[in-house]
Amino acid sequence: MSFLVGLAAAVLGNVVIGTGQCLQKYALNKLQRDWERTGTSTARTEAVAYSSNVYSSSIDMRQRGSSVSQPSRTVESKRGPLPRYTSKTWVLGLLLNYAGEVCGNAVALSYLSASVVAPVGIVSVLVNVLLAERLLGERITSNQKFGFT
Repeated sequence: MSFLVGLAAAVLGNVVIGTGQCLQKYALNKLQRDWERTGTSTARTEAVAYSSNVYSSSIDMRQRGSSVSQPSRTVESKRGPLPRYTSKTWVLGLLLNYAGEVCGNAVALSYLSASVVAPVGIVSVLVNVLLAERLLGERITSNQKFGFT
């Protein structure tokens, strides 16, 4: 019985984690779209925009270094998108990630060994793929479905 409780906690925790990650990506996309639509944002933002996709994790540092401009002192200067923490959706996604880890994986580890809980982490990847297709409108290729990039 304890095996099933641990397994259920691990699966549920990873579903929550995958959902949180997808919500964070949704919020970042929305912040980027809002910034691109208006061209500028409020004074609370960072003063440097690094590229056309500020939140991309695949930006080459050499490219980033060559495109960084010094912040201007004028009010009319272009600003980057709002910081991540200003989006309630992003914060909700972050809290879901923490909740999935604490309430799901930590509970599961009290019932099961790590060798059983760790492979269940693939559930968060599967949930993320499904939600990315439906919620974010991302196109998942056949190579990506089989684990190739």
